[in-house]
Amino acid sequence: MTFEVYVPHGASRRWLISLLVIAIVATYGNTLSNGFHYDDFHSLVENPNIRDLSNIPAFFIDPGLFSSAPERAMYRPLLLVTYALNYELHGYELAGYHLVNIALHLGCTLVVYWLSISLGCSSFVAGGVALLFGIHPVNAEVVNYISSRSESLAAFWYLLALLLFVHWRTGKRQRVAYAVASLTAYVLAVMSKATTIVFPLAVMLFDVLRFDLNGVRRFPWKEHVGYWVVTGLYIVAAYRGIGSAIGDPVRAWHHQAYTQIKAIPYYLQLVVTPAQLSVEHGFLVSESIKNGAVLSAVLLLCTIGFTLRRSPRAILVCGCTLLPLLPASVVPLNVLVNEHRLYLPLASLAVGTAVLVSRSLEFGWKRMAVVALAAITLGLISANRNQAWENELTLWRDAADKAPFMYRSQMHLGGALEESGDIERAMTRYRKAAELAPEVAEVHYNRANIFRRLGRVEEAVQSYRRSLEIAPGFHNSLINLSAVMFDQNRLRETERLLEQALSQHPSSGEVHRRLGVLYARIGRSGEALKAYNKAISLRPDVGETYYNLANLHWTEGKLGEAERQYERALSRDRNHLGAAMNLGVLYLKSGRYQAAHQLFWLSLAKSPDDPGLLFGVAQAHDGLGKVSDAIASYRKFLRVSVGNKNQEKYARERLELLASQPR
Repeated sequence: MTFEVYVPHGASRRWLISLLVIAIVATYGNTLSNGFHYDDFHSLVENPNIRDLSNIPAFFIDPGLFSSAPERAMYRPLLLVTYALNYELHGYELAGYHLVNIALHLGCTLVVYWLSISLGCSSFVAGGVALLFGIHPVNAEVVNYISSRSESLAAFWYLLALLLFVHWRTGKRQRVAYAVASLTAYVLAVMSKATTIVFPLAVMLFDVLRFDLNGVRRFPWKEHVGYWVVTGLYIVAAYRGIGSAIGDPVRAWHHQAYTQIKAIPYYLQLVVTPAQLSVEHGFLVSESIKNGAVLSAVLLLCTIGFTLRRSPRAILVCGCTLLPLLPASVVPLNVLVNEHRLYLPLASLAVGTAVLVSRSLEFGWKRMAVVALAAITLGLISANRNQAWENELTLWRDAADKAPFMYRSQMHLGGALEESGDIERAMTRYRKAAELAPEVAEVHYNRANIFRRLGRVEEAVQSYRRSLEIAPGFHNSLINLSAVMFDQNRLRETERLLEQALSQHPSSGEVHRRLGVLYARIGRSGEALKAYNKAISLRPDVGETYYNLANLHWTEGKLGEAERQYERALSRDRNHLGAAMNLGVLYLKSGRYQAAHQLFWLSLAKSPDDPGLLFGVAQAHDGLGKVSDAIASYRKFLRVSVGNKNQEKYARERLELLASQPR
């Protein structure tokens, strides 16, 4: 079994690369305005850590920076770097994030092309398989879903590491440079996503099948040591995320094995006939080896293995295709099958197919026409699939229509409906999700939130408690239930819940902040101060904490310190009206009317009918001696005031006095 590095003619190479670029841009050009989805919110939209480039070094040390939710810590530092750069350039403008996703997918497609060529394929065969990979509908999830950038980013470095490895192992020049570059690319791959830790097995398989191990020459194990060292170091660095999945699996190991065995032919079906694509497939756990789908899958895999047993090339192709599925197959995850898990396997299959057919297939016009027809068909399906990713409502409605018996589809569709303001239909979906999965804590948590929103407090409390019976350490349920107890002035219960949350999540800045609010309410100022300072040390980006701390200083008469903390709150959150209001009042108290006016006026642009802001503007005008403006502002305040008797009385008295003055 031999491979030779092959470089195509320059003109054909440029023509094919141009074709790949045009095809991918045409297929995914309609994705630029598609929204954020699901994991995007906790890892990107609500994650303050990606909003400051100075955090980049810490991404490589602290897995907790991956998400705004402490329980979702992961070690994907390179992914966070791309988020931080995106945010630095254009904030949360969607087009920039989608452009990066498209560019990464194009990069992976080009590496598939070059890798196929490097393994001896003709330029046209390599271009054909790269084209079909690039526009295959099963990859639409990776391109559309910002969080699935981890797949394309990891796949790019994985495939590049493999390409460099092939040049290293088969070339005669610059072998050391290729070896170092391959190892570096692998480091970048594992820093993008954990599934790439199978790379050492892939290159080992390559060398096992490339060399005769029966005494002709020894296996070059020393040349693989670097990859295994990187793998070991990564596992140690990422143990926090990996250890929780292994130590507390979401299902029994044998159930996981049965389920993932039957997933292999299911994935194959998605590749061959990508018609029923969905963010949540109708795929259920198999709890017995006697399940018909499991037995059929075992039979199919045995048949394939027996058929290909004498073909080293075919074994290499199958092995490299299945290896990237191994991590998600071995470690039990909440989602049983995902289209984005097929991204790297499909790339490997594309390269392998090119290797298998290249030497026996002449790429004539008829075959080119067949590939072109297949490409057009796949491209149209992909472009149509992009429309389902327009927003959360379109995405989860599509999923619920295709698999109405999956609780996640119902639950997330309920969330999308709630966000759109359709509360009645949201409740229906939440109820359906609870019927389908009464044992899932998140289902009851979501129902509790909507009950609370509707003012049905007792039902909300019951649902929060039910979620905590299922998952006692559920961070969000503990936080929200404590908030309900606090609003009802059940302060001992509030403290118990927050202490429970603290024991489960000691690094949660939000828990410490809420403890500070509680301590301030019951007069334990010293403990409140410590809690706020701890919250700030854990989450220095949260404006609300500085606002709470400023309020504490105000009640203690430390107005200078309160002013400083209000300013810090606004520097973290420009839209914090409470901080703006109170800081403006302090400016008025100290006679800084111009500063108060500017602050109130800017805040009014965000909330033009806020009575407190209008009253503040009126006082600022009054203090600056702008009588006409003060009269107009006091009158506007009185038109929108909702019952603040003291302010209304003061405004009327000032109006009467100002109106009597000569102008």
